[in-house]
Amino acid sequence: MSNQSCRHPSSSSGPRRWQKASDEVGSALLVPSETNEHPLQSQSHAQDLIHHAVSKMRTVIVNALWNTGDQALGRRAEKMGLCCVAPMIFADAQRDPVCVAGYCRDRLCPTCMRRRASKVKSQLVSLIGKMNAPRFLTLTERDNSDPLSTRMDRITAAVRRLRHTKAWKKNVKGGVMVWETTRNEQKGSWHPHVHLIIDGEFWAHADLLAEWKKALQGDGAARIEACHDRTRSARYLAKYLAKDTEIAAWKESTIVEFAEAMHRRRLVATFGRMHKANVDRCDEEKKKPALPRACISYAQLRSQIDNGNETARAAAPLLARLGIAFRQLFFEFSAVGDCYADELPATCFEELGRLIEEMHDAQCGTTVEEKEPERPPHTQTLELFKPSTEYR
Repeated sequence: MSNQSCRHPSSSSGPRRWQKASDEVGSALLVPSETNEHPLQSQSHAQDLIHHAVSKMRTVIVNALWNTGDQALGRRAEKMGLCCVAPMIFADAQRDPVCVAGYCRDRLCPTCMRRRASKVKSQLVSLIGKMNAPRFLTLTERDNSDPLSTRMDRITAAVRRLRHTKAWKKNVKGGVMVWETTRNEQKGSWHPHVHLIIDGEFWAHADLLAEWKKALQGDGAARIEACHDRTRSARYLAKYLAKDTEIAAWKESTIVEFAEAMHRRRLVATFGRMHKANVDRCDEEKKKPALPRACISYAQLRSQIDNGNETARAAAPLLARLGIAFRQLFFEFSAVGDCYADELPATCFEELGRLIEEMHDAQCGTTVEEKEPERPPHTQTLELFKPSTEYR
C-alpha cells in the first residue's frame, strides 16, 4: 500500500484518543508491531468509506483491545485496523473478475459482524423455508455472576447432553442454533443463551423444560413457540451476530472479557438433517487468483477515474455491483435498485474483465504519480449508506 493511500489522523473529523506518533514512528518502512503505532493511526481512503457508518464503535472496540497491552489482543486490534485497507480487483484466467476487499473477519469488528449477519440471514431464510414445522426455541440458565467463558462452557455442554437424549431425538429432526450474549451492567453479570429454530414433532413445554434442567444439571429456562413468519424468524436469529452497538457501550474491561470468551467459538451451527447446511459463509470471501491476468488496486483505479480515464469510469458502475463494500467504494457510480453480482449476466463479467486488463496495462505503461483520491462529501456518503438497524 502506498503512502498516498493513507491519511494522517489530523485529517479526520472525529476525535482520537491516542497521541500523534513521531515521523520516525510513523515511517512506512516499519510495521505497527515494531513502531507500537495505534492500529487506527493511519487509515486508507477505502477504509474511510467502508467503515464510516461504524467508525465510532470501531474506535471503541479497537481501543479496548489495544489498551490491554496483551500481545494476542493487540494483534487482533492490529488486524482490525487493517480491515479493508487496500481492496484489489483481479481479472482471473476464467474472465470472472474477483474483488477482494480484505475483511479482517474478526467477530468484534463492526463491519465484519454486520456483513456476517447479513449473509447468515439470507442463508437462514432459505434453510427455514425448507422446514416442515419450524419452532423457535430459547434455552438459558438461571442468572449468576460466573465469568462469561464459564457460563458458555456450561450451556454448551448442556445443549450437547440434551441433543443426545431420547426425547430430543424423538421430537427434533434438525435445525440451526445461534448464540446471543447480553450484559447486565448494574449487576455486573452476563446472560448468554441459545436460540434455535428446530424442525420436528410437537414437544410439550413442560417435558422440554424438564429435559433441559436435567441436561443443565441446574435451574434454567426454556421457551418454545411456532414460527409463524419464517423470514422474520431468520432475521431475528441473524441480528444476534451483529451486536456492535451494544458492545460499544460497554466498559473496556467488559469488551476484553467478551473478546476472550468468544474467541474461536462457533456462534452459528446446524444439526440433524440440516447438519451439512453451511449458513455462515462469511469466511468464503473470494481469494486472489493464483495466476491473475491483470489486477488493479482501489487507489490506482480512483486515480485513473480522477485523471479522466474513460475505461476506469466505464468499469466503476460494474464494480459497484460486486457487493456492499464495492458499492460503498464507488457509490457515486451506482443507482438505486442496481442488482448485485448474483443477478448480473455473464457478459457483464466478461466486459469487466476486459476493462480491468485495459486499466492494468495503462497503469503499468505510465509513470504518472499515484495521488490520493479526492474524498467525496462525507454527508453524501452517510446519506447513501446509513447504519442498518434491520437485515432485509
